[in-house]
Amino acid sequence: IVTPPRRHRHVFTRQRGVHMFSYQYGNSARMWFPCVDMLSEICTWTIEVTVPADMVVVTCGQLMEQLLSDDERFKTYVFNLSVPTSACKIGVTAGGFEVVPDSKVQEMVYFCPPGLSGLVKHCTSFLSEVLGFYEDFLSARYPYSCYKVVFVDEAYSDVISYASMSVISAYSLHSPRYPEQTVATRQLLSLGLAQQYFGCFLCPKTWSEVWLATGSAAYIQLMYQRRMFGNSHYRCLIKQMVDHVCKMEKQPGGLPALHPKSQSEMASLSSATEASGGSNGTSHEQAPSGNVSRAPSLHPHALHGGASAWSSETFGRDRVLLQQALDQKALLVVHMLTLYTGQDCVMQAFNKLLALALSASQQSIILGNWKHVLLSTDTFVRAVTSVSGKSLDTFLNQWVYQSGCVNFSARFTYNRKRNGLELNIQQDGPAARRYVGPLTVSVQELDGPFQHIVQIDASDKAYEIPCHSKARRTKKKRIPLVTGEEVDMDLSLVESDSPVLWLRLDPDMAWLRTVKLDLSDFMWQLQVLHERDVVGQIEACKSIVNHPTQNTRKALSETITHTKLFYRVRCCAAQSLATVISSSEDVATPHSALTALFRKMFGCNALRDMVRLNDFKNLSEYYVQKEIPLALSTVRNARSQCPREVVTFISNLLKHNDNRINEYSDVYMIVTLLEALSQTVTQSEPAALIHPSSSASVAASLATEAAIVVNEVTQRLNMEKLLPSYGLKVTCSCLSGLGVLQQHGHISGCLEIFKKHAEHGLLNEVRLVALRCVVQYVRAETSQSELLWLLDLVENDPSPAVRVHIVRMLIATPPFTRKSTSSLNNETVVDRLWYLLTTVSTCNMQLRCCLAELYGLMFGWLTPSCVPASGLGLYIDLKKKKSRTHMAADPTVSPVPSPSGVVRDVASASLSTAKAVPVADTGSDSALRLKIKVGSAPVEGTPSGADIDGSGGAPAAAAVPSPTPTPPTPIRESSKPMATTSSVASPQPVAMAPSVATTSNSTPAPAAKRGPSPAPLAGSQIPPLIVKSLKRSHSEVSKKDGEKPHKKHKKEKHKHKHKHKHHHKDGESKDPKKPQQRHPAGT
Repeated sequence: IVTPPRRHRHVFTRQRGVHMFSYQYGNSARMWFPCVDMLSEICTWTIEVTVPADMVVVTCGQLMEQLLSDDERFKTYVFNLSVPTSACKIGVTAGGFEVVPDSKVQEMVYFCPPGLSGLVKHCTSFLSEVLGFYEDFLSARYPYSCYKVVFVDEAYSDVISYASMSVISAYSLHSPRYPEQTVATRQLLSLGLAQQYFGCFLCPKTWSEVWLATGSAAYIQLMYQRRMFGNSHYRCLIKQMVDHVCKMEKQPGGLPALHPKSQSEMASLSSATEASGGSNGTSHEQAPSGNVSRAPSLHPHALHGGASAWSSETFGRDRVLLQQALDQKALLVVHMLTLYTGQDCVMQAFNKLLALALSASQQSIILGNWKHVLLSTDTFVRAVTSVSGKSLDTFLNQWVYQSGCVNFSARFTYNRKRNGLELNIQQDGPAARRYVGPLTVSVQELDGPFQHIVQIDASDKAYEIPCHSKARRTKKKRIPLVTGEEVDMDLSLVESDSPVLWLRLDPDMAWLRTVKLDLSDFMWQLQVLHERDVVGQIEACKSIVNHPTQNTRKALSETITHTKLFYRVRCCAAQSLATVISSSEDVATPHSALTALFRKMFGCNALRDMVRLNDFKNLSEYYVQKEIPLALSTVRNARSQCPREVVTFISNLLKHNDNRINEYSDVYMIVTLLEALSQTVTQSEPAALIHPSSSASVAASLATEAAIVVNEVTQRLNMEKLLPSYGLKVTCSCLSGLGVLQQHGHISGCLEIFKKHAEHGLLNEVRLVALRCVVQYVRAETSQSELLWLLDLVENDPSPAVRVHIVRMLIATPPFTRKSTSSLNNETVVDRLWYLLTTVSTCNMQLRCCLAELYGLMFGWLTPSCVPASGLGLYIDLKKKKSRTHMAADPTVSPVPSPSGVVRDVASASLSTAKAVPVADTGSDSALRLKIKVGSAPVEGTPSGADIDGSGGAPAAAAVPSPTPTPPTPIRESSKPMATTSSVASPQPVAMAPSVATTSNSTPAPAAKRGPSPAPLAGSQIPPLIVKSLKRSHSEVSKKDGEKPHKKHKKEKHKHKHKHKHHHKDGESKDPKKPQQRHPAGT
């Protein structure tokens, strides 16, 4: 029986710790204050914020003064930002914060909710050291006069960077007892500080230049991690990112290019590259077979192919995950560039850009030097080229202007007569690109390691590599390694006529590639045991699973118990050993190898099934202790089921866990054991379904393994109500375990438990885990009531971050797709989702884009199949350039109005301008007033139009942007007369709750001339973009409704009927090739 959850109060009280903050999603600053919301439009700022006297305001720039009102109820904070900054890098936070100054650097100040100052001091004690490292590494001083870090509750993302300010999630704060969270928090804080240099100070000129700012900031942050955690940690992170990006590239649609170019630009680049003489020592694109650039925009608000770089094949994949993969790819490109030109050259280029920007930011705009504050790929490439003397055309052509990765597969044979290797290298696979350039080959021989560089110039070619050693028949020999040390190797299994021990391709990860080597089993075993590069050992651990022999199990076991090896290598060896013993047919009890290793390393000497008291002082052993049970849970027998002994073993580890003498918390250990216990669950028989509230006699009917999991999970979940863990991590793990049990058919009726834990008042992490289980239930059971319950939360939940995350979960696990049949594909769901898209999310850019993504995933771009067609229409397919008459309901062809009059077309909804809801000033004590003053005019020569091609956002000066003109609406038959007049309300800026007054001293842009207001159909909100209806005059509609048409209309209709289609009414000839003027909407 699971008890209902208790609403745990935060460390700070809600009343004293109430606060607000602005979030960043693309260039959406115009949604909360009037501005020219473009990346390239930079200026200085004066910001005045009025709040109740007991609140603190933190925003960009230096605090100049604080002014009290006459009645001393309000206080006005005045900030000045003298560095030219774009509007999207301006943010505001206000609330009852505690101020925590840095103990070492006076200019660094931290703000947190009440009661968290002690945790803030611990977590930020290293940040002054990071600032000194960045200044020394870049040879440039910090660009702002101060740096502020604000910790907030219920943040959209872990870190949001503004000019001289970073907003960090308060959930990242921790005490010294949590070593795992220490690493994650330091990564967030160091990344937020690095983004002050690249992204805030050096602002991207267009959205296509964002990759350079993102990659540069992540690279210098990674350099600090290398200094703090070591080179092995750094290389493992690079390896993980390379594997993840290549995996994303191989998926349907792949990843867009970092800096997309049009086809004409790519053609000119290719011709220039050929004229310059080939590859210049790097990769070159020839006849790409992967994914090429699809569009010229990388704007975060863009949704579909044809308007952005996102392809229609990527539709339905979480765009947040795709954006994270793009950020990792940008970091890898900067890493590859440092290997190609040298790190000193890239650092000198960074120093040059920062020096020019620092000098320009201190001057007036009249001198025209503010252009140096804008970061672009061209200026960076010119700086690197001038320092290194190398051309980067082909490098950019391969890795920046186009997408894709390189897939290498290689095998070799030893030629005894020539004492050399015949290495055959092939390039193939999905998303593969033909690579032309140098490739490093590392060969470990008997006399030591030797590196060779081969020039790749074909997709399939053999290369001859000379050997420097000769074969010896001795069984043991001291072999020199890459680190210079000599180790004893058992060479009894090595071929007697070959001096080669193992071989590697691209050991430095100089390119974005995957490598598949065909080596003998003894080579992988020697590489796992004796290679001193952690990346080489991890690659060998993953490849050795294809040789499930006794020697392989022995090599992996020795790797796990080797205490001097890097802990990530030992953890990878544990996972590989679990895979090997599961596929071995000659082992009666496959789990015995791992359980014996665990008892040997961490077991109690007195009792066989007992584990020693927890002692996590040695973090390397601690990580291995967590990884072995996790790997053991993946072991399967011949029937693809987890052995009962494994479930009992992991359950005993939970029961006998003792943390009394440990100085560190065991929360993450318990979470790992619960996760391992959940992974042991396999599919059950239908008769095994029980309710979690059933009696013990009913639970006895369960399989023994599932009953053990249910008892442990429910017991730990109930204990959390009395002794909550850090961040309620154990609760999250237990809810995930219940979700797994329900998915595999062992229990039922957990939906109420998930809903209780999804209520507002609990931590967001707990709510999101419970909501994820509900989303999976909707997908499995096609429950319309639960889907509508989730959509109600999207509309009414008090937490904006949770609302966005619910939609992201539905995108990752959709209830159905447009290509499948489901009972959820009905008008009720369509109307509900369309209402959220067009009404509820109009002021929330991020939520609106996610809803449009979900709508297109479930119902497609055009009219859903469940909506019946009405009337006669003509549609135009822009992709196939064909037009057809629409007579019946064909949802895959023509978007038509629904019976309620709402034309459900996600393309028009995503491109329309959102209406803002102004909030009146109530005059209460909680009122917040904001006044932003633009200090100087924007940069001369920069565009001020709307951001259509990715150069920025829609501009707005004193007024907000005008709505997008509505395209023609298809006219359908109706039993009621059409509305002949309509009023279009201009959108207003979002008012900050409860009241915001925004002003600007910049001159408002002249209003654009607009055509006549359209007369929309009754009930319609947004017409489709790709439908051209058959036009009927209002007289025809009136005639059908019983009204008599005017005679003049009738005569004109008869007159135009006999006109030639290429002539005007007055008889003048009209050129058929000249594009005709589009009729205004509603005609």
